[in-house]
Amino acid sequence: MARKEKVTCPECSSARIVKKGRRKNKFGQVQRYKCKSCGRSFSFKELKGKVYPAKVIMEAVSLFNRGYSMSEAVRRTRKRFKAMVSKSAVDSWIKEFSNICTYWRIRGKALKLFPPEEVIYKRTFFHQIP
Repeated sequence: MARKEKVTCPECSSARIVKKGRRKNKFGQVQRYKCKSCGRSFSFKELKGKVYPAKVIMEAVSLFNRGYSMSEAVRRTRKRFKAMVSKSAVDSWIKEFSNICTYWRIRGKALKLFPPEEVIYKRTFFHQIP
């Protein structure tokens, strides 16, 4: 059984929290909470200050790291998530997350050897259990 993390108020650090509905945004719904101690309402996000969800950001950065051009990464991300992602947003994400995406340093050399479709590929192995 999964263990729930304890939700605390970001203002007063109280654990006296109640769920107080949901808020809609263009990518889905966000759970709202209310603190019984200080009365503040709040919600939690995966990436604070980002408009797009983590899935969209990681897809765009991953496509660029695989060797696709910036415009191709934007086009594929738009098509998959039906979100109007801009080139400048993807460029800022690549710069922001460059410390965890170390492939960009050798990207130019790798693209000379392999096309983007072959940089990272998927294999499925079928094993038989004796």
